[in-house]
Amino acid sequence: MVNSYTRKPGLGTLAVYVVLAMALAALLNGAIVLSEAAEWTESLKKPAFALSGLQIGLVWELLFACMAIAFWLIRRTPPLPKRRAASTALAAMFVAILAFPFYAILPQSLLNSFVGTVASAFIAWVVVAVVSFNSRPAGMVLLPLPLWLSFASAIAYHVQRLNPPSGLLG
Repeated sequence: MVNSYTRKPGLGTLAVYVVLAMALAALLNGAIVLSEAAEWTESLKKPAFALSGLQIGLVWELLFACMAIAFWLIRRTPPLPKRRAASTALAAMFVAILAFPFYAILPQSLLNSFVGTVASAFIAWVVVAVVSFNSRPAGMVLLPLPLWLSFASAIAYHVQRLNPPSGLLG
């Protein structure tokens, strides 16, 4: 007997997930731009390969959309235990990303930013592995996230090196 999975979310649900994720990313980007941290980050020396603030915001819009699509794909996967493991891993990644501005950008700490970005990249690679094990299409949709965070880790490392703490200079 074939087990039919009757509660698959449809394309309307996908559209809602993507719109909500992108709205959340826009709110987060707006909060960062309107904070004092925006001026601080603009005043830092950056490597030549670093993106501008607007470009970074657009990348995060895309990444949030990817997470929403991955969540939708996970929800379409019939076996419940696999769906729970993948959605729990994705939820942990989402929380880690949402927490980043509060422990790195808003306190204006280059060390926190570097360590947080590296930790987020590590978590993202683990999440992609877990999600891919349970839903290969969802894992492929999430792949830009750890790739971006790995690139962002390199940027954070170079920004930290280009902007040494003032206590070390004097």
